[in-house]
Amino acid sequence: MQHVSIGDFDSLLGLNPCRVRSMSEDDVIVLAEIIRSFLIESVTKTGGHLGANLGVVELTIALHRSFNSPETTFIFDVGHQCYTHKIITGRAGGFKELRKQSGLSGFPNRAESVHDVLENSHSSVGPGWALGLILGGAERIVLVLGDGALTGGVAFEGLNAIGVAQAPVTVVYNDNGRSYDATRSRLTAGEPTQSGRTGVKNVQKFFEALGYSYYGPVNGHSIVDMSEVFKSTPGNVPCVVHVRTAKGHGWPPAERDNVKRMHDVSALNSKTVELSWGDLLGRELVQRAEQDSRLHVVTAAMPDTLGLTEFKRRFPERYHDVGMAEQVAVDVCAGLASRGMKPVFPVVSTFMTRTIDQLLYDVALHGLSLLVVLDRAGITGPDGPSHHGLFDIGFTARIPGTRVYAPRTENEFTGVLDSYLTNNVKGITFIRYPKGGPDPKDSRSNIVRWDDANITRIIVGHGATGAVVKEACRILSDEYGNDEIANIVLSCIHPISSADIEKISCCDRVWVVEDALLSCGVADEMRRQLDKIGSRCLVSQVAFPDEFISAGTRDQLLTEYGIEARYVASVVLRG
Repeated sequence: MQHVSIGDFDSLLGLNPCRVRSMSEDDVIVLAEIIRSFLIESVTKTGGHLGANLGVVELTIALHRSFNSPETTFIFDVGHQCYTHKIITGRAGGFKELRKQSGLSGFPNRAESVHDVLENSHSSVGPGWALGLILGGAERIVLVLGDGALTGGVAFEGLNAIGVAQAPVTVVYNDNGRSYDATRSRLTAGEPTQSGRTGVKNVQKFFEALGYSYYGPVNGHSIVDMSEVFKSTPGNVPCVVHVRTAKGHGWPPAERDNVKRMHDVSALNSKTVELSWGDLLGRELVQRAEQDSRLHVVTAAMPDTLGLTEFKRRFPERYHDVGMAEQVAVDVCAGLASRGMKPVFPVVSTFMTRTIDQLLYDVALHGLSLLVVLDRAGITGPDGPSHHGLFDIGFTARIPGTRVYAPRTENEFTGVLDSYLTNNVKGITFIRYPKGGPDPKDSRSNIVRWDDANITRIIVGHGATGAVVKEACRILSDEYGNDEIANIVLSCIHPISSADIEKISCCDRVWVVEDALLSCGVADEMRRQLDKIGSRCLVSQVAFPDEFISAGTRDQLLTEYGIEARYVASVVLRG
């Protein structure tokens, strides 16, 4: 990569597709180097999907030179591949605020530009959207499908429907051989360092069988080669251009990262924890797998993010990566459980929502035993509304026979894990925890001043809000002399234990503080259980409103929406 100075970045301000189309071949090669250097300089500071975008710089330039956006609709699936697209469509100046509150989104965003149509950050939905847009009157769609998106079942369904309809969709298959980890698929040529002959033949046969014209494979880092092929594609029938790119291309640290090619990076000065929840999960799973051969781990392409790399290394025969296909991951777990195994499915909370059908009818209906570990539950931060884990309690607590836990400490977590492995309990066990790590304090401090007969009001938290309610209780006591208020931090949030309900029922008023939406929290179940025993205790709730919550740091959003101790104390004082 040639040397690019910071001053060259000014040339990106106000860039637009017309200018890119008018550039010479030599100029666009220079442009690609400037954009790549800009992304490295910018995203290493703000955090974001860096490696994923370094691999599509030339690809995106070639697209904008070959097609006229927005008259031709561009769809990026997965949406995190859109950074160069944002730069070419005039948004380079916003990258200082990338993924910040009120800043530039890390995904396509209709409010930012007419060049963005689908705000997707969950993979594999592009083909269905593309067909719908055509049926709704769009003339032509260019769909960039890659970075693991061709392992999700809904992508296959959409591609099949496009082929049947012979809709004018140009699929640009960005085949980089990876999602986070190496792609688990026979429809990939692998990374460019691999020959990939079998994979190329498989891709061609697959798309031609569905009714697509096949072009490729094409060097995904040659703007000239790609532009030539793109311009030759027909605009009235489905076709696929098979482009081979290298994730992290042009940045040595990414190219050396064999785990995930620097798929995503954290912001400078971002908070770190000594022991993350993923670290704890990985450590405990390895220890128990040494003693229990029934323990299997299933993942949807996220071993590093979820703390599973050591388990993968130690127990490859009991580690099952199905690609970015959460629904089939649950069905694999169901099959394992039906044979007496003890499957564990760690998954990011927001991606779990894709699996409700399988959880209901393939696991719960069959009375099978499964442990689902929900990472990044609650507010997650800069990836915005599609990545917050605010819905999971509302979904999981309504599945018959489930138990939902929100541990706060290592001991609480390991207790649930051991109970699942040692007890023959049917049904699904969910563990939810937020971004970050466990509270190092002992769980015996969960209940404050409960032996005081004067207690008439109580503040209830669970998991991440445990520290909030404990601090709110301290503020009310130390600063306001209010000793009629206690707190409980629930570990099991569904069903709420009869012992906790009995304690709460003795009070006049309870406030439930939740890192969840108002309609997807614990408060409603608490009201039902209290009504069932005839309690007149009034239940109020401090939680996020029933709306999509924007991007921002976790601390910013918790404070803004009142999920913090001093605000909770003020709510209690107001009665």
